Parts: sequence; C-alpha cells; structure tokens
Amino acid sequence: MDRRRSSWPLGLLTLILAPVAAAMLLYQLDPYDPAPVPIHEFSQQPMVVPKLNSRMLQGSEMIGVGKLLGPEDIAYHPDSHLIYTGCDDGWVKRVTLNDCRTGLSPEDDPSASLSAVTVSWSSLMPKRKRCLKYHIQGERKGFMDKFIDNLLGTPDNILYDGERDYWIALPMGNSLAWDLALKYPWIRKVVAIMERYKVRPHMEKNGGVLVVDLEGNPTAYYYDPGLSEVTTGVKIGNNLYCGSITAPYMIRLDLHQHVVRATM
Repeated sequence: MDRRRSSWPLGLLTLILAPVAAAMLLYQLDPYDPAPVPIHEFSQQPMVVPKLNSRMLQGSEMIGVGKLLGPEDIAYHPDSHLIYTGCDDGWVKRVTLNDCRTGLSPEDDPSASLSAVTVSWSSLMPKRKRCLKYHIQGERKGFMDKFIDNLLGTPDNILYDGERDYWIALPMGNSLAWDLALKYPWIRKVVAIMERYKVRPHMEKNGGVLVVDLEGNPTAYYYDPGLSEVTTGVKIGNNLYCGSITAPYMIRLDLHQHVVRATM
C-alpha cells in the first residue's frame, strides 16, 4: 500500500510534465522564426469611430449559399448590374444584382476584370494596421502619404464606392490575444505550430468593414463578434456586400434598414 501511495504522485507528475516536455522540444526544433514587430505600433490610442453597427449579421442576407465558395473579392459593373467575385474554387462568378439569390453562373472571362483610375492609390499594411496613399497624378505624383492609421483591425482590401467613401475590409478586429501575439514573437511561433497541427483555437472575431472619407477620416464601422475573415466589402446601391475567404456565400446588409448608431 505504501509503495502505491508513493508512486501515485510520481505518476501524476510524469503525466503532467511529459506533454510539457514534448511541447518544449517541438518548439525548439521547429524552424519557424517570427520576425519582431515595432513596439511603438501598440502604444497608440484606439481609433474613435462616430457611428457603429456592432451586430451587422443581424438582418443580413447570405447570397449564393453553397455556390460562392470563398468570395474574397468583389467588383461591380454598374451598366450591366452585375457583381463579379473571385472564389476559392478558381472561378470568377457573376451575380445578378436584382436577384442575387438565384442569378448565379460561373464565369471565367478575362473581360470581367474591372478597374477604375483615381487620383491616388491606397496600399494596405496589415501588420501595422494602416493604409498608405500613393499619388498617381498631380504635383505629388510618385509620392506616398499616410491615408489612415491605427485601424480597428488588420486591413485586407479597400474599395471606393463612387460616392466619396472608401470601404476597408477588416478580417478581424483588435483583440488582446492577437495584440500579445504580435508583440511577442514566441507567442506567434506557438500559434504557428498549433495552426500546422490543426489545434489552434479560433481567435478571430469582430471582422467587418470600416468606412472612411476621401481624407481618411473614419465615418462608420460595421462589424460583428461572430464575423471573421472578411476580405472585401463595398456599398452598392443601398446595400453593403461583403466577401470572405472562408464563407461559402456573400453577405448583403441593407444600410437603410440597419443603420449605424452614433457613439458620441
């Protein structure tokens, strides 16, 4: 009986320490070496947005469920009232604006590539939560300026709606977990190892779209705690359309029925 009692704590200790030792060995042997991120990026005050919709999934519609697999980009052609989206399955798919739930057909057409030239071009900097503006015309042609800084999340895509607003997709909002991961390289390495072995917990939330004016001032923010991996978003008519690299559909939100609320 005494031997059993004396061996029980040793067995429990071995059971606890063995996984820890294995994890430490795996960490040391893994070749991934995360680069440091500038510490000053975490000392800025949070951005203040005058209007919010913090539950954009409430009242939103799912467009093309099961047919639009990972619609990460959106381009709208106003003359034909068609939306083109590049999907994860390799197809460029076409959505009829006046009947988005049924007007779907796969399309692989080089002429579907749409573009517009403006007086400046915005570059996204995900790690630094900012967008830069590169002048392509005028006196400052060839120069780059800050467009907007200290975003509420990491930017992925920026689209102009033709109505003096830019819509910046944020795959996820700010969170303590990701701020710590960006601040400490060893945490990022642990997260990368967990991702490789498919055991990383879901940490992304509060994805959405930030609206800014031509001067880079935030005017509205649409997001939801249950939303993540938002890669594109733009206003078309009275609706906000959002795409994602993981969702098998697009999201459509009626901006007149689900208005943003003033925060101040």
